[in-house]
Amino acid sequence: MQVASADFCHESKRIVESFDATTLNHLEVKALAGSLSISSNGSGAVELNAKACTDQPEWLAQMSIDSRVEGDRLELTVVIPKQRRGFDPDYAYVDVDLSIPQELLTSIRDSSGDIHVTDSAVMAIDDGSGGIRVSNGRSDLNVRDSSGEVIIRGLDGNLHIIDSSGSIDIRDVMGNVRIPSDGSGEIDIEHVKGKVTIDQDGSGGIDIQHVSQGVEVGRDGSGGIKVRDVEGAVVIGSDGSGNVMIADVTGDVRLARMLHQMPGFRANLAKQAKRCRVFLRES
Repeated sequence: MQVASADFCHESKRIVESFDATTLNHLEVKALAGSLSISSNGSGAVELNAKACTDQPEWLAQMSIDSRVEGDRLELTVVIPKQRRGFDPDYAYVDVDLSIPQELLTSIRDSSGDIHVTDSAVMAIDDGSGGIRVSNGRSDLNVRDSSGEVIIRGLDGNLHIIDSSGSIDIRDVMGNVRIPSDGSGEIDIEHVKGKVTIDQDGSGGIDIQHVSQGVEVGRDGSGGIKVRDVEGAVVIGSDGSGNVMIADVTGDVRLARMLHQMPGFRANLAKQAKRCRVFLRES
């Protein structure tokens, strides 16, 4: 079975449901191929509007969205029975659009397709492939992503991202940002009220600016590192290749001793030079 783009939809059906959310504290969404969009509402309900698409009526009849309520938890599961014997469409996908109460804690597990979250308390995203965009997130957020770009535009809590490949673009986070590991792709981080920590990065440039509580980069494989306009300490453990630039830091700067042997190394602390101390660390 091949997953086609949204332009392919020979056979389709709408799936529309509404669930009372007044007693719910958690929503879990299990999506498969297709896009997923989540936004907030003021209705006190979870509103589901989905479109299933495939090439033949017999395949369409087997596609659905299952729902289950257990206590204060609602689980929505997209059903595309690709492991079922005899299910063999040329393509099959379900685009899901959810409107939910703003403060309803939500977790997402998705295999493929873009994810868009707006003004909602999505606290976990586990994604196989496809882009992820979160705007005005209302809770802490943990993201595990295999491939595809990750874009964050506003988050009220802490952000934790584990990424295999694809760019990461983060702006306007009220808490801390931590990236334990990133395989490849550019990392751009801007306007963070907490601390920014990147434990390990494989390849791709790192650009961090406007951070209120310090920056730490543990190990970077390849690609340049730029850090500027930081309140608090800056710590860089090691950098495999690429230029390193540090500017406008109010706290101590701690650098791996090997960085000073790199032809591209520059440390510009002009704005707060009298308040900064630079330390060399053994790699």
